[in-house]
Amino acid sequence: MNGKPSWLALPEPERQQCMAKIAEAARGLGPLGAELLGAWINDADTDHALGTTYGTALRFPNEEAVHAFAAIVRESAWYDLFEHTNGSGEIDTFANVMEHALSL
Repeated sequence: MNGKPSWLALPEPERQQCMAKIAEAARGLGPLGAELLGAWINDADTDHALGTTYGTALRFPNEEAVHAFAAIVRESAWYDLFEHTNGSGEIDTFANVMEHALSL
């Protein structure tokens, strides 16, 4: 995730207001059974870096919770303020993932 010009142009008080709204929206994670595993600031010297400054990892109990979370994010105006991409899928073994890649 990276800040868009719309985020970068906001004065500090407005940024704080936006983050407060986003924090309020994030409270919706609990009822979904979702868990924030962590967040990070990408190291500048990461080989083949994602091209984003920030990242988060979340765990969801089911696909319905993933879709409900996506709706919360959309409604929070997050995508208006930040360049953001998502990925989701079930954790699998490395061997199964490599087998999938070989089948391409």
